[in-house]
Amino acid sequence: MRVLFFCEPCTLSHVLRPLAYARLLPSREFEPHFACSYDPAARHGRPGETWPFHPVAGCVTIAEFTAALARGALPYDRPTIERYIAEDLRVLDEVRPDVVVGDFRLSLGISAPLRGVPYVALINAVWSPYVRRRFPVPELPIIGLLGVRLTSLLFPLVRPIAFAGLARPFERARRARGLGSFGGLLATYSWGDFTAYPDLPDLFDTDDLPDTHRFIGAATYGPHVPLPGWWDEVPTRRPWIYVAMGSSGRAGALPAIVEALAALEVEVIVATSERGVAAPRLPNVWTSEWLPLDSVLGRASVAIGNGGAGGVYYALTHGVPVLSVPANMDQHMVAEAVARTGAGLLVRSDRATPSGVRDATLRLLREDAFRDRAGSLARTMRETDVAAAFQRLLRDTRAGRDRACPRHRPASE
Repeated sequence: MRVLFFCEPCTLSHVLRPLAYARLLPSREFEPHFACSYDPAARHGRPGETWPFHPVAGCVTIAEFTAALARGALPYDRPTIERYIAEDLRVLDEVRPDVVVGDFRLSLGISAPLRGVPYVALINAVWSPYVRRRFPVPELPIIGLLGVRLTSLLFPLVRPIAFAGLARPFERARRARGLGSFGGLLATYSWGDFTAYPDLPDLFDTDDLPDTHRFIGAATYGPHVPLPGWWDEVPTRRPWIYVAMGSSGRAGALPAIVEALAALEVEVIVATSERGVAAPRLPNVWTSEWLPLDSVLGRASVAIGNGGAGGVYYALTHGVPVLSVPANMDQHMVAEAVARTGAGLLVRSDRATPSGVRDATLRLLREDAFRDRAGSLARTMRETDVAAAFQRLLRDTRAGRDRACPRHRPASE
């Protein structure tokens, strides 16, 4: 089965995650291909790892994406979507896949049906029309004027209008090709012949989840890098706190977070993720652009990040409680889901004071309940056969079972 993984390089997770799922496919049955603005395996893969690669032009960059989110927008206007569709069709015609898997490549909800290619949407369950959740207020410019409390009161009134506006360019591009409406922003994000949630179902409550929408479990991912030169110099007698804001977290918050932690009796292990922000040079602060996460999290007592699913699941795999410092809505929703389970805490990035970060970190260090709950989720993740679930979904998608994606309910918006 030829499986085309279409990555959207607007954040690093949408590139690394398809790599993780491709590794779960046995070569005797599956032939993975990759489409992206750069070769994911060459840049982030393991030694000797290679798959057929198909370059894609005109992708939104990480900088463009994060700048748009900071304004409460998406960087996908109608001309951008039309460019994406043209590139999708070109690559689909070139590869002729049996199944295409898109990680936040939203244009595939238009281009894949045009070519009759079965499509799997890989999207976190926080965006599912079938998940019960609240929509938290992300870090928006208006908060500086109105404050978090007043903005939170107004947000439920303006959010449906904002969501409709974000979905409108995709809806118009789809209707222009006679494909009908997606049915709102959540449906635009999750539309597929099948929709795969790379998540723990323990974190979410669902309503009437159809068979075409499936939790397949979280495959952990991170760049393959060697241990840093300072690794053996880090004392092990004190707790390790791992800090990384990733490619889409609020990078400017990193120095203050690290400086606040450095005042504690801990070792602070920092990954700057090539964001151009340096951590303070202090005796108990150890910094590298990238770090081998299995090694770091195997020793860490607490993981601090942006709340994104990639970093959160990697920490939970090792039974490490999480302090999330989210900025955008996706991060807020994942962070809130983890906090509800008791495996972590949440501090808004625009309210992440040094004392607040220190107090939350000390709670995670001192209260056994957080580590116990993280350990319980780690056992669940180990018991989940992610490879089998993903392979079964691809077989079902190719077979065309339940090909008609159920109409998403307007009430979910």
